[in-house]
Amino acid sequence: MTMRLGGLASGIDTESMIKQLMQAERLPMQRLLQDKITMEWQQDAYREVNLLMTNFRNSLQVSNGGLMSRATFYQKTVTSSNPSVVTAVGTSNAQNATATIQVHNLAESATWQSTDGAFEMDSKFLSQRMGDWTAGDGPDIDWDAHGKAVMSFSVTKPGETKATEVNITISKTDTVNNVISRMNRSQVGFSTFVDQRADGTGKTVVSMAQTGEGADIRLVADANGANNAASFFASLGFNTAGGGGSVSLNDTGHQATAGKNASFTYNGYQMERASNDFTVSGVTYTLHGTSNDPVRVTTATDTEAVFNSIMEFVNQYNEMIDKINGLLREENHRNYRPLTEDQRAEMSEREIELWEEKARSGLLRNDPILSSAMNQLRSSIFGTVQNVDGVFNSLAQIGLTTSSDYRDGGKIVFDTRHMTMPDGSRLTGEARLRHAIENNPEDVYQLFNASGGTDANGKKIAGETGILGRVNEQLRTVTNRVTERAGREGRTLQQFALGRDILRVEDRITNFERRLQQIEERYWKQFTAMEKAVQEMNSQASQLFSMMGMGYQ
Repeated sequence: MTMRLGGLASGIDTESMIKQLMQAERLPMQRLLQDKITMEWQQDAYREVNLLMTNFRNSLQVSNGGLMSRATFYQKTVTSSNPSVVTAVGTSNAQNATATIQVHNLAESATWQSTDGAFEMDSKFLSQRMGDWTAGDGPDIDWDAHGKAVMSFSVTKPGETKATEVNITISKTDTVNNVISRMNRSQVGFSTFVDQRADGTGKTVVSMAQTGEGADIRLVADANGANNAASFFASLGFNTAGGGGSVSLNDTGHQATAGKNASFTYNGYQMERASNDFTVSGVTYTLHGTSNDPVRVTTATDTEAVFNSIMEFVNQYNEMIDKINGLLREENHRNYRPLTEDQRAEMSEREIELWEEKARSGLLRNDPILSSAMNQLRSSIFGTVQNVDGVFNSLAQIGLTTSSDYRDGGKIVFDTRHMTMPDGSRLTGEARLRHAIENNPEDVYQLFNASGGTDANGKKIAGETGILGRVNEQLRTVTNRVTERAGREGRTLQQFALGRDILRVEDRITNFERRLQQIEERYWKQFTAMEKAVQEMNSQASQLFSMMGMGYQ
């Protein structure tokens, strides 16, 4: 940094004077910096609006259970006259109807139990290592050179004819409990439990994971011909030793409970299912007990749930346009520019907060992109759906209309007028919507989601597209336009319009800084030249006064 000393000859505070001159020269630079900050604020405001519209658009999608999903309009409520016997849940495909079910017996899982007193069991039985157990009175396991072995199972699940083959690798360092836990976690299709009895013996219980008839568990030999599974279960009290390459638990005499199918009469028709949970005509039933009398199960449209889904859409739409319209109308305080660092230093935090609140106001006032989007959204929401495959072609017919208050900017509200419904009843807004949901769910769905026809060029005819299809397309278009204007997370400044404007301002700032340095250098040179001239004048005057003094003497 160059050290400059001025005013030695003239007595002028050169540094202070140049600083004041440079403050005037820097005024255009201050405006450039403020312009850059304003653009960055505007970029942030655009992105917040884009996030708002994107979130609203995402809420409509099928994947999020929005109004574009048919299931949303066909939500069902199912009631049972005796929930202790039968409960049910309806899918969107369920028809509104009443079914009768009389349950004769529930489905049960097959279970097998070991022989009482077949093996001794103390508190350390389950924690002993397999290597130690097999070296004593435990199972005859064919360990390989690495101390590992394979237990193989062939399991036929209820209602299936093809068995599932499962291999479980064990090692000498595993405890007995580790091996049992590994079997239970292996999705082998059954679970094993060992209980320590009061007389010091163990009891092993094997249960199928699924209910129903036809279950079978076979303990089979591994690739080397060793039936390690049969040996393991023989040591747990089952008659499986010496059974050769394949032993079925069904053939050992240990079956405690045979698997059973659920048996019931459905609308007068005798039926069986392997599970107590089953689906008929889009309704999933769960059996809990038996009954002497038929149980009535009634399926109906869940009007309240569908109504709430539609009102959630209405509320989210109203919140979105209220926010955007507020930004479009927000007053722009042109006299409140972004603060510079010097200005901030002279203000309190509260003053800075109040100033920036006004400085940030009106960044998107009357923005053409958003203004156009709001107009198009209103047209999409409240326009007529042409050639719709249903009795409704506008929101007004199901009780929803635009607010009469222009300050609401096109919010959706309930229609207070009476209108005639397809069945002849005359209803006002909310009642119309509930009536349409309950009596014409498919027509309400088509109003929102009609796919529409195509023109000669294969393009969709906009007027025939359902309300949500049009809204979805409008939001996609405007978010793309905003992204082109203000970018999004991860994009560089060169990739969107405001970013390129910011880069141009930054270039101007860089060039202006270079120019300011040159101006400051020029001022110093000028003042330095002046100081030299003053010094020469002072020197000449001193010589003159000296000569005049000598002549006087």
